[in-house]
Amino acid sequence: MQLTNSNQHIQQITDELQLGHTRIHQLSEEIRMLTHDLDHRNQIIQELTRQVTDHQNMLIERTDALERLQSMVNSLPHHSLSPTPTTEIHNRIAYIQSLQTELDQSPAHHLDNFQSETRLYDKTTPSLELQTQDTPAQIQTPISIEKIHHKVDQAVDQAINAKKASLTPPQNQS
Repeated sequence: MQLTNSNQHIQQITDELQLGHTRIHQLSEEIRMLTHDLDHRNQIIQELTRQVTDHQNMLIERTDALERLQSMVNSLPHHSLSPTPTTEIHNRIAYIQSLQTELDQSPAHHLDNFQSETRLYDKTTPSLELQTQDTPAQIQTPISIEKIHHKVDQAVDQAINAKKASLTPPQNQS
């Protein structure tokens, strides 16, 4: 009987060892999975840290650029309110319309005293197409505004010359 008790005791210890070994294997697998999860989370944290750092650097660069731009704007001399380029164009159109009205009402003998708005005195004016495909941003550049003024001056000069020609009696050719 003692032998049987010893065998049972050995069997019990073997079963406990087997359970302990299974438990160790389960814990090892759990540790491996936790380590994998931890590595994955560390990668996510590193990526988020990189993105936050990049975003902060971008914000710092933009803030710096904005401060430089603001200091440049503040260093520019402040002008009194001057008419905007669009207002200038509207004023010129109104002036040309008043010239046209005056031209339509003037008798032929006053045309010689009519003041020309053109900058190209005593030159033949080409035909002018008044419609332009310029966008407002293009019109507001100084070069484009100068071109528009030039076209307007040419149109006024052409209208004056055409009106003079229509009002002047044809000369007899003998």
